[in-house]
Order: sequence, then C-alpha cells, then structure tokens
Amino acid sequence: MFLRATRIKFIWGASKVVMARWRFGLWGFYERKAGHPDSGLAVSVRGVLLLGLLVSVTAYMAGATTIYLWLDRKEHNYVTYTDVLLLPVRWDEIQEKRGLGYLDEGIASLKTQRWSDGEMKLRIGLSKYPQAMTAR
Repeated sequence: MFLRATRIKFIWGASKVVMARWRFGLWGFYERKAGHPDSGLAVSVRGVLLLGLLVSVTAYMAGATTIYLWLDRKEHNYVTYTDVLLLPVRWDEIQEKRGLGYLDEGIASLKTQRWSDGEMKLRIGLSKYPQAMTAR
C-alpha cells in the first residue's frame, strides 16, 4: 500500500496566502506537487486563534450565566449578573452580598421559629459579612 506524505504548513492568513480548498477558514488541502491533489495541508493560525477566542468567551458567558441562575434560585439574593460577569474582580463584594442574603434568610427562619436553620444561616452570614450589627 502506498502512503503519501502530507506536509503541514502553518500560515497566518487563509485563502489569500495559499490557494486551497478551505474548511471553515481553519484548514485547507492544497496541491503541493503538480498532479498530486491534497498533498499538503495548510492550517490558519489566525483562524484557530479566533476560534479559540470565540469558544473561550462563549464558555465564560455560559459559566457566568449558570452561576447567576444558580445563585438567583434563592429568595434573598443580592448578587447581580454584572457581579458574576466580573467575578474575579468582585469576589469580596459577592461574598458580602451572599452574606447579607444568608443573614436575611436566617432572620426569616427565626421569625418562623425554625431555630437551628436560622442560627446556621446567621453564622454563615456573619462569617461572610461580619459588620452586620442587626444580625448580631
């Protein structure tokens, strides 16, 4: 059986640099030797980087949306979607807002005479937001 050696070429552009049959602007087969179609493979580095950037931004937005929807299930939620989008920058503010939510849930649980649940939520809330005087 005859195996052809396919040469791989990495390029910055796409169809303007190498005349090939391009697939999705990422790779294309070109004729490296006369009479041997598909004897070379050209990979567009720019296309791969753009695709990687697009996939990364989409994954980050999907993750932020998932975290926000998970946090928004609770009745006492003060974390906004903007906070979750800027999570690495606003980590301390988000912890404080979650602490305020736990404090409100704990006070509501104490009002409905669920003592252990209310005490637990107040402890969690005070650990995240210790400057709340009303909860103390």
